[in-house]
Amino acid sequence: HLRRNSHSVLAVKTPPAASIRLGASLAYRGFVLLLAIILVAAYALFIWTSGVFSVLIGLPMLLALAAIGAGLWDAWRPRTGALHYAAGQWVLAQEGVETQGTLQVAMDLQNYLMVRFTPSVPTLDVSAFLPPWSAWLHLEYRHSQDWRALRRALFAVPHLTETASLEPRDPAPQPL
Repeated sequence: HLRRNSHSVLAVKTPPAASIRLGASLAYRGFVLLLAIILVAAYALFIWTSGVFSVLIGLPMLLALAAIGAGLWDAWRPRTGALHYAAGQWVLAQEGVETQGTLQVAMDLQNYLMVRFTPSVPTLDVSAFLPPWSAWLHLEYRHSQDWRALRRALFAVPHLTETASLEPRDPAPQPL
């Protein structure tokens, strides 16, 4: 994808256009379900072996059950929309609204990717103290027509433009 021309400059090919529909992630559902089973089993085993159940044990258990419920709801809620890449720009299309933004890969398991989509322009008017809105997306091989094109677009070097010099930026050594 890179070629050298006679002027010691890299010519970078732009990754091909790619698209993936958002759907239920079996890997994410399995992970959340396994985590829920382990957590409930650990609490049950602790209560059974100690024979004690108190507020000090019940409150963290209640918080853990709430977290499990939120995770299970998130894993099983319907996913609609699509993620598109073309000409160096990612677009998340959900419920008829298209939002441009950037993607960061958080986890790569070859056939499963967990990515964070952050809009280029904040869509919510929130305090400067809050982090910008972002969406965590679970992408799977089975939801894409061309998984390889999607991966090429994800892992393309974002800071290189059509040409980038191979020469060092500051060839002179700096004194210590």
